[in-house]
Amino acid sequence: MTTDCVVVEPGALKRYAMSTCRAAQSPFLTQCIREYVAMAHSMQVHVADSHLYPGCAVRIAGLPAPDHEAVATVEFADGSGTQATCHRLPTDEIELMVEGYTTLKRHPVNARHWLLLPVDANRETWCVKRRLP
Repeated sequence: MTTDCVVVEPGALKRYAMSTCRAAQSPFLTQCIREYVAMAHSMQVHVADSHLYPGCAVRIAGLPAPDHEAVATVEFADGSGTQATCHRLPTDEIELMVEGYTTLKRHPVNARHWLLLPVDANRETWCVKRRLP
């Protein structure tokens, strides 16, 4: 069995997905497609623990350009996850605004705002510097 793959510009995929949902009049389908489009074109953040804290190690794939913002999918070491917004500052620091989530041990974690610093020259490994207000 063969599968044909087509590379589509992200905006075109989103427009197609949203017009299809409107035609189907399905709010659930609309939400699923929005989540799929966001995840397919977002950066990936892998946290070395079940929550973020000062000193925690973080690996980031798909880093945005300096002074730009991107949607991020956050995956924690225990397998839980959430969404976040990542803003790369001109000072080469990252502001990470993480949505609330629940750990696998059912511990609720509120939405938080963090400042991250680069650890390596490749800008793949980061360290949480502090929590922001």
